Order: sequence, then C-alpha cells, then structure tokens
Amino acid sequence: MRDSGTLLGGAVGAALLPAAAEVRVDVGAEDDGASTVTVTGPGGVLAWAAPPRGGGVERQADGSVVVRDAGGGVAVALGAPDGADGPRASWRAEGDVLALDAGSGAVSFVVGTAALASATWGEAEGGRSLAVVPAGWVRGGSLAAQELLAAQLEAAEPEAATPSMRGQLWCHVLGAPDKDAWNLEPWRPDVGTVTMIATRCNPTDDDV
Repeated sequence: MRDSGTLLGGAVGAALLPAAAEVRVDVGAEDDGASTVTVTGPGGVLAWAAPPRGGGVERQADGSVVVRDAGGGVAVALGAPDGADGPRASWRAEGDVLALDAGSGAVSFVVGTAALASATWGEAEGGRSLAVVPAGWVRGGSLAAQELLAAQLEAAEPEAATPSMRGQLWCHVLGAPDKDAWNLEPWRPDVGTVTMIATRCNPTDDDV
C-alpha cells in the first residue's frame, strides 16, 4: 500500500490507496502546514490509509486520527472526514490500517504536518515564559492536531513536556484558541483540569 498509494505528509506520513479504479484522490496545495485531500467515488470504502512502516494509527474521540511512526512519535494528523452527500464519512480502524468510509460523492479531510509555528522563551511577571504560536489550522482544530502540536512543541522545547506545561497548553487550546500566542510558564504548579480552567491557565502556588 505504501509503495503504490498517495503519500500524505511526505515519506514519514500516511499512504492513501484508492479502493477502486474509479476513485479519485486530489491533494490541495499545502497551506500553513496543512493540506486538504478530497476523495471522490461511488461510496462505501473509498480508500485505505496506512501508517509508516512499523507505525500505527489511533482514532480520536472526534473522528480524527493520529498517525505514528515506527518510534511511536506523532508523524501526521488526519482530520475527521466530511462527506458532501449521504451519511457522515468516517475513518474506521482495521488492524494497523484505516478504511475511509463514505455514503456517496466526495469526501474531504485535512492532513496536518506542521503544527507549531514558533516557540520563543522570554520573561514575564513571575519568571520565564514560553510563547507558543500554533499553526493556523491547529486553532480550534481536531484532537489529532492537538496531539501533533504537543509532540512538535516538546521535540523543540523538551521543558514543555512537564505535566504543568502540558496542562497549560491544553487549557489554552480549549479556552484561548484565537489568542496570538499561548504563554506557558515552567514555574507554575501542576493542578487539576478544573483549577487550570478556573485560573484561566495561570495557576499559582496559592491554587494548589
């Protein structure tokens, strides 16, 4: 499948193979780290998607998919597919591959490869602060997009892998998707989700 399918996200991404000769796959130009793929066919299983060799796929609660490489890292994010006609399209896991199910007509989904625009250290009230700017397609995007963002942020800035920094990131994803930059501070305490949200992603030691 990887040798004959259309690569989504480059050599480290997923491979998409049409299920029949009459199925057409169109890949839009990449914009801001993501592209849109449209699959057109008669309905049913339109195509199959496979992870990199040795990798795997994880379907998320919102219907999006995290594609992992052989080392377990997040390679690419596949958005939940939307069908133009008939029942809502969906990804269906079958072993280590995915089936793209559709009612009829065209199905489109986002393929995300670059989720992090920038991460810059600076000083804020209280101490060091990491200003995180996500790619535009990630803001308000899928759960798979969020996983890709976290993975790329932690690869670029390992200090962001602490429970507190992760909690602040998820809080900003949920509560401040339109904010220019999300400021994460390593000195903030690790608190529960309710407290994190109540403090607007800025808990202090008094909130522990």
